[in-house]
Amino acid sequence: MEPRYKVKRRISIEIGGAKHGLRTSTSSPPGFAIYDSRTKQTLPDHYSSQADAERECDRLNEAERMLNLEPSTRKILTIQKAIYTNSAGEEVFVGLSRPESERYIELWSEATDEFIELDRKHKGAHYKLDDL
Repeated sequence: MEPRYKVKRRISIEIGGAKHGLRTSTSSPPGFAIYDSRTKQTLPDHYSSQADAERECDRLNEAERMLNLEPSTRKILTIQKAIYTNSAGEEVFVGLSRPESERYIELWSEATDEFIELDRKHKGAHYKLDDL
């Protein structure tokens, strides 16, 4: 799977002209930026070294693979073996796909039919039960 965030070399752009016979110009600083392949935009932050930009890319891509959970909740669910990292490197609930895991979290505090169905699927796989 392609990472969402990638390092991109910034292009230095010189803007200027002549004023009173002297050359005046300003240019954007050279360096590196991070490109978001999902939104097709370059993030506004600027990095002077490629290593700094790559570290930030790694951090952003790692956060992208994690479910949106509080650290304490993640710790409890990990101890309970209710979540794990799948073959694509994404954090998911046992028995649920990544989209289902994200939806499960969205519905967590609601007792909708959709949540109940996802909860049954997750708990059935987690506790290795055929029917709840």
